[in-house]
Amino acid sequence: MAVLWAVENKITGGTSADKFGVGKPCTRGQIVTFLYKVYNK
Repeated sequence: MAVLWAVENKITGGTSADKFGVGKPCTRGQIVTFLYKVYNK
């Protein structure tokens, strides 16, 4: 559900058109990008 929300709100697009990096760690840069996109919509 959280992934669907993030895609619908253009926070993330996954690792490809139909996949997400489930179980893979986020980099510091990815986390900063997520936060930037959430707070600057």
